[in-house]
Amino acid sequence: MAILPYAIVEGACPNCGGFVNTEHLIEGLPCSLCLNGLNLKKQKLSEKIIYNYLLNRKKLYGYKKIVELQEELYAFERFFKKISNKPPWSAQKTWAKRLLKGESFAIIAPTGVGKTTFSIIYSIYHVIKGEGRAYIIVPTKNLQEQVTSKVLECLSKLKNYSVKICSPGVINGEYLELGNFNLLITTSAYLSRNFNKISAYKFSLVIVDDVDALLRNSRNIERILMLIGFSREIIEVTYKLIVAKIDLFKLVASGADSEKIDRVKSKIEDYRGLIDEYIKQTKLGQILVCSATGRNKGLKAKMFKELLNFEAGTVIEYMRNVVDAYDVMGENSVNQVISLVKKLGSGGLVFVSQDLGIKEAKAIVKKLRSHGIKAELAVSTKHRYLQKFAKGEIDVLVGIASYYGVIVRGIDLPERVRYAIFLGVPKFQIELEKGLNSPVKILTLLTVLEETVEIDDELAYLKKMINILSKILDRISFKELKILRKALSEEVELEGFLGKLQRLLLDAKQYILNKISEPRVKEKIKNSDYIILREFKGKTYIVTPDIMTYIQASGRTSRMFANGMTKGLSIVLVDDERVFERLIKQLKYYVENFEIKPLSNIDLDKVLAEIDRDREVIREILKGEIEASYRDPIIPALFIVESPTKARTIAYFFGKPSKRRINGIVAYEVLVGDSRLGTKDYMLTIVATRGHILDLTTSPTMGYHGVLVDSNNIVPIYTTIKKCRNCGHQLTEPITSCPRCGSTRIYDSKSVIEVLRTLAQEVEMVFIGTDPDSEGEKIAWDVYVLLRPYIRRIYRVEFHEITRNAI
Repeated sequence: MAILPYAIVEGACPNCGGFVNTEHLIEGLPCSLCLNGLNLKKQKLSEKIIYNYLLNRKKLYGYKKIVELQEELYAFERFFKKISNKPPWSAQKTWAKRLLKGESFAIIAPTGVGKTTFSIIYSIYHVIKGEGRAYIIVPTKNLQEQVTSKVLECLSKLKNYSVKICSPGVINGEYLELGNFNLLITTSAYLSRNFNKISAYKFSLVIVDDVDALLRNSRNIERILMLIGFSREIIEVTYKLIVAKIDLFKLVASGADSEKIDRVKSKIEDYRGLIDEYIKQTKLGQILVCSATGRNKGLKAKMFKELLNFEAGTVIEYMRNVVDAYDVMGENSVNQVISLVKKLGSGGLVFVSQDLGIKEAKAIVKKLRSHGIKAELAVSTKHRYLQKFAKGEIDVLVGIASYYGVIVRGIDLPERVRYAIFLGVPKFQIELEKGLNSPVKILTLLTVLEETVEIDDELAYLKKMINILSKILDRISFKELKILRKALSEEVELEGFLGKLQRLLLDAKQYILNKISEPRVKEKIKNSDYIILREFKGKTYIVTPDIMTYIQASGRTSRMFANGMTKGLSIVLVDDERVFERLIKQLKYYVENFEIKPLSNIDLDKVLAEIDRDREVIREILKGEIEASYRDPIIPALFIVESPTKARTIAYFFGKPSKRRINGIVAYEVLVGDSRLGTKDYMLTIVATRGHILDLTTSPTMGYHGVLVDSNNIVPIYTTIKKCRNCGHQLTEPITSCPRCGSTRIYDSKSVIEVLRTLAQEVEMVFIGTDPDSEGEKIAWDVYVLLRPYIRRIYRVEFHEITRNAI
């Protein structure tokens, strides 16, 4: 008697898409019909054996994509190793798979884990394969020179290559007008100034090294979209679509009549139809966005989502090995800096707080030079200081502690940068009236003012306003909050519910400005624990710590290299104790186990010895004197939960996630550190199953209510779940319209399975985090068997609360 399988799944064969038993799925094999004639017991079946067998029998279908993607990846790995003398890291392999599949996306990973190296090597590989022209866009002239130099270094290791570089202002600039190039390297500013020349060519791959710099000129988004094949007309349609979606949201939020809402919905459908038809008929290139840091503001940044199905997220540079220290800024702060630089030696970066300004930075450079220290002012108008610093011809670079500062970003010299000194706490200052365009800031200041009011009637009015605003702001969505902030900033009058709330906020804003003009009140607020106000040149400013600049700037001292993270030192000279306290509080949220100690408690000699030991190892590796271990800095993994809400909540625990839309399903991507595993961190893609994905078939021809029964066994037959989007009716039979309401808007869980399988192919491991109950276990088992042909490392994880620490 034949032994029946544990279960059968309809439509799950990884090759033909037909019925397959779960034993085959768990072994990673196609169904019995596909492998009919192969002795599964006598030989170990590799992917290549199965591929060739199916090919020879003319039965090669879905399995072709699995094997050919892997073969393409192997080819890229060999190319990568030939150029860099080391295999690509796991994250780099994941990025390569996405590009090889033709996707556009944003890389989310801290600086130092190989984004630039990957971008350079992949662009060369892309060109050599004959895929078309590639274009690398960098934020600064310095980086253009560095990238060009690295490209030339890579090409020196190849023979008979077909790469022709054009890097205007660095090498072969005349090639641009002649068209005699296939790899272009420029700054984003050069793109803005010379788009007419560049747009004469179409690019099959555009790599944006720093999306923040690109977005400083929002028209650059349109430009790079046109370079990969989108027409100006379709970009205008996309912009109209984005505006229409915002209008629809405003109408719904303000309770507008259904006729207005339906008109806007109709416009959205028309615009979407035009875009989809264009994409279907046009061969488009790819865009890869690197160093995404979540500051992609503005409507035009949303074009990536509408045209290429991705949104850039936030990179929190928590991967750091930095000793953080502080000291109180003295009356002669310049001499303090000089004393520290003399003690710490060459290889330093000095960051001057924005409120102290460029004048103070210049004074520090001048004074350092007068003490025999080779110092240079790091500003965007100068270009050669970085090369001199890298060679040791300059000891210290001095710049402004601004998020876009030239030495806050775009400097990656792990063998050279040893320490950072912050003259003043990195901070933002915004004029009070502008700051009060934020509903949250208005509520915060009202709460602070409550302690200053002495008249009963006024206090009652204030408490009532606080109560109303706190309840409403707690309930409204993030999108509604953004609309309010924009309306307050641009003095646009809203309608309906949001209009009423806007008027309430304007009344509150005026009340705050009037109240703060009273000297007694202003003095009391200066001592508040909730908000920091500062007087400067007759104006009042709201002051907040600039945590992202601190993380980025201090992170220059601790970079990823082959053997791990280099050790660095960061010293903050504190000019404002309250801003400093806020900085520490917020850093503890972003940087796990963050600790900052008084400088007097630090054994500087010991720390400097450890810093120098790491730099010596890097130098020995670069000279080829020792072999690097090449430990994976981050592991790509897929984290699967049940509900989209849970997926979103978990993703936002770790910053603002990047998003990809695959067949209408959102996949979030974040970086998650695991302190228990030392340096192991995960590049986590989080996606939801949307509940159950398989159920017993109800087909009358398939067993007894979907179960095969004989004297010894019962075998369930599972199939995908279909659900009417209109009335919610659920069934498992294949349908084109709902038998209950007649709607053709039918959801099939097959689409989720396809997305899960696509994502599983990209990563090193899968974590199944469905609920720890009987239903969650059923979903977890379904996911496990469906993904096994695509990935071998699958783990069941359990958590009992939705918190950052639990995850």
